[in-house]
Amino acid sequence: AASRLGTAEGGARTHAASRLGTAEGGARTHSPHKGQDHLDVMGHLLPKSKKVAVVEDMAFWNERMQAELRTQLQKTEIVSQAKNIIFFLGDGTSISTLTAARYLKGLRTGNFEHQVMAYEKFPYSTLIKTYSGDKMVTDSAASATAYLSGVKGNQETIGVDANVQLADCDAMNVPQFHTNSILRNFQDAGRSTGIVTVTRVTHASPAGTYAHTADR
Repeated sequence: AASRLGTAEGGARTHAASRLGTAEGGARTHSPHKGQDHLDVMGHLLPKSKKVAVVEDMAFWNERMQAELRTQLQKTEIVSQAKNIIFFLGDGTSISTLTAARYLKGLRTGNFEHQVMAYEKFPYSTLIKTYSGDKMVTDSAASATAYLSGVKGNQETIGVDANVQLADCDAMNVPQFHTNSILRNFQDAGRSTGIVTVTRVTHASPAGTYAHTADR
């Protein structure tokens, strides 16, 4: 951009009005407010304009609420026993990560803030605390033990309870400290089990189904 930076003798900093275009449509534009330049680094993702089909007034939201109530009232309690379980895990999918994904998809589809992800349409959902036995923020190993066996272990351990500290191989070999994953419970009941993963089967997340180790 055409610009000139003043010196101690020359005085103030001045900006020429400018716009730097990019191949994707992003641009750096000069703001009329001093010191506020905006770099549109996602210009290739943002739509040209936001076209609002309807006015989101009180009637709009009341209708949305009534529609949601009708959907909820049509649900019936499931009393039969499930024959099979398919457990999907997206490693690292925290609330902030999922929110970012929803915003990005909303920008690309034009649904903006009204975008709903597939998993958000499930009839039931819940939130869980994900701390490990000895840390406020868990890792893939300890969390695998928790969601597959219902028992919290220490950080970086897999398939063992809190009696096993990191790298404590002696404690690791004590059978009483081993946790049983839901896959092991199914196998003991004579049911078939399996793992599908996009990483190696010895990675912390899939290893939580079968391993008992003091160090991931």
